[in-house]
Amino acid sequence: MNVLTLQSGTVTAIRERRGEGPFRDYAVPPAEMLDLATEVLQAKVAAVFPNPHAGEVIAKERKGKAASDDWYAPAWVSAVVVIVHPVPADPGRSRVEVHATNRGPFHRGVIDWEREVPPLLDAAVANRGRPKITPLR
Repeated sequence: MNVLTLQSGTVTAIRERRGEGPFRDYAVPPAEMLDLATEVLQAKVAAVFPNPHAGEVIAKERKGKAASDDWYAPAWVSAVVVIVHPVPADPGRSRVEVHATNRGPFHRGVIDWEREVPPLLDAAVANRGRPKITPLR
């Protein structure tokens, strides 16, 4: 913990939870599941960073002017990593885990990532292949 700012949460710390679960299984190939996870997170925040080589997507919630910043570096208040694992016995399936953190006791986001993301992933899987609805402007 940084005693001066009382910030303790890091993206590295949540990435290190890889493989701990809880897991959700989907009848979707890993590459497509990673794309769906990216779309789900982009609907929540601007700062979304897919990493196909690691099979993960990181998203950062920010406040103020930085809220719409899509660069990796600006300060964040909460972050999530969605990890997509292949199922070796079935290349058409994925195992997904979601881990999140707040930056610290005084740097908290409003998104409850671990509660909100799994149902959004379920909906994205259920709607895959259907035409996307474009919002009216």
